[in-house]
Formats: sequence, C-alpha cells, structure tokens
Amino acid sequence: MELAELIDAYRIFPRLFFGVYLFLLVYSGIWAMALPVISTTQAGLFGGILTAGAVWWKFYVDTGRNWNEYERININGSTSKLSDYHIVKENIKR
Repeated sequence: MELAELIDAYRIFPRLFFGVYLFLLVYSGIWAMALPVISTTQAGLFGGILTAGAVWWKFYVDTGRNWNEYERININGSTSKLSDYHIVKENIKR
C-alpha cells in the first residue's frame, strides 16, 4: 500500500479529529456539571457541542472507501476486483 492508501484505509485524520472532539466533550461536560446553576446559554453551548459531534459522527460513518469496488493486486501481479473474488469463492463452494 502506498502512503495515501494507508492513510485512507486507517482514516487517521478523522480518528484524530474524533479524539479531539471527545476531549472537548468530556471537559465541557465537566465544566457544565461544576456550575452551581447552569443558564440557558450555557446549556445551549454544551448541547451544541454534543449535537455537532453527532452530526460529525454520521458523516464519518457514511463516508470512506468502498472496499468492494476497488481492485487489488494479487501476488502474481495481476489485478482483480474484490467483487470478482467473492464470485469465484462462491463457485468453489459449489
């Protein structure tokens, strides 16, 4: 795998962003619970952070590489689509 494919496969940057979001969420939750009385504005800030994370998580899960549509390189150097591999595998079982 090339470096770009490796970064795409492991989704390094989205995972890094999600780690930063979790840090922000935990510390904003600690901040909100430490307040003696939370105002509407402060509750809205915490709710906005929580909602932004839910929306971001949806986009993270719905995007990415479709591994069934890409070619792979076999040991002998030939290429085949992953969907072709499943068809061959099913024929062998029969």
